[in-house]
Amino acid sequence: MQTLTMPKMGITMNSATIVSWKKKVGDTVKQGEPLYEIETEKSTIGVDSPFAGILKEEGSSANVDEVIGYIEE
Repeated sequence: MQTLTMPKMGITMNSATIVSWKKKVGDTVKQGEPLYEIETEKSTIGVDSPFAGILKEEGSSANVDEVIGYIEE
């Protein structure tokens, strides 16, 4: 199982809120496809999946490097 963590999208970013998931728990995910969007203090950014597999869990907000979900291979 691969762990999804909140990416650091800028030097001053400490946390972000996930504004939308592009996949639901149980959906198949391909590496590199859009997976979720985050909102930081400065902008909304789309994030692609770093792994392929099945989305097992999702979160809503997190600090940088905090777990936001899991993808099972």
